Amino acid sequence: MIATVKGLKMLVMINLLMNKENDLYLVMLDFNGTLTKGSDPLNKNTISFLLEMVKDPRIIIAIVSSYPYGEIRGRLCQANKDLDPRKYGNFYICDENGGRILNQERGVSNILEEYPHLLEEAFELCNKIDSKLEEKYGSRPYQWEFKQFTVGLVITYRPLLGKEELKDEVKGIVDECTDDRWEVVLYGSGTIDIFRKEPAGKPWALDKLLQFHPEVRKVIVIGDGYNDLLLLEHAAKKGFTIGCPANAINEVKVLVGKYGGILATEKYGDGVVEILTKLLY
Repeated sequence: MIATVKGLKMLVMINLLMNKENDLYLVMLDFNGTLTKGSDPLNKNTISFLLEMVKDPRIIIAIVSSYPYGEIRGRLCQANKDLDPRKYGNFYICDENGGRILNQERGVSNILEEYPHLLEEAFELCNKIDSKLEEKYGSRPYQWEFKQFTVGLVITYRPLLGKEELKDEVKGIVDECTDDRWEVVLYGSGTIDIFRKEPAGKPWALDKLLQFHPEVRKVIVIGDGYNDLLLLEHAAKKGFTIGCPANAINEVKVLVGKYGGILATEKYGDGVVEILTKLLY
C-alpha cells in the first residue's frame, strides 16, 4: 500500500511534544529517477510529503541532481509554489551532479573552489581519449561534453549519428585512458559516462552539508541510478542510512542491500515516501 501523508502534521507535532525524536536529520534525495520519472511531474503524495519535510524543524533537505538549479526549482515550484527552495533556510539544491550547492541563506558553494585542479585533469583526460580515437578511426566518432560545475566529476561521451555500433570499442579505449580515479559506465544507447571517484560531486556535497550543519545526528540518502552509487556508498561507509525506490537499477539495489539499507516496494516518489515514513515518522 502506498504511504500517505494524511495526519502527518499531527504525527510530527506529537513526536516533537513527546520528545521521541528531536535529532536533526539531513535527508539527501536524487531527483530524476528517485523523486519522479524523467520529465513526469511530482505526484501528489510526493508533493505533500516534501511540503511536510521542509516545514519540519528536525529536517534539512537536500535535492542532489545532475539537473541545473533553474530546472529543479522550476519543477518544484510548478508542483507547488510552497516548494520554492528560496523560501527555506533548511532546503538545499545540489545541482550539476552535486558539484554546486545553493541555499537561500548560505548562497553558493562550488567544488572547484576547493579542487581547482579538476578542470585541468578533465581536459587532459578528454585530450588523451580524443587522440586515441583519432589514431584508430582517423576522426572522432564520439564527442565529449561536461558542464561548468561537473568538470572533473562526470564527463559524457556521446556517439555521432550512426556511430553507436562502435560503443564497445570506444569503451575499451576509454578504459585504457582512465585510471583508478575514474569509473566508466557504458549505456545501451552507446553513451559513455566517466565519473570522477574522488573528489566526486555528490559525496562532496554530503560532506559539505555536514560541515555546514555539524549538529546533524542522522543522515538518510536515497537514490536510484549509476550517478548515485558513489554517494550511497560514501554515506553507508560513514554509518548513515541509505535506500532506494523499487525502480532503482540492480547495482543500486545490491549496494543498498549490502549495507543493510532500505529497498522500497514502491517506485519513484512513492518509494521515497515509503522509506522516509518508516525512518522519520
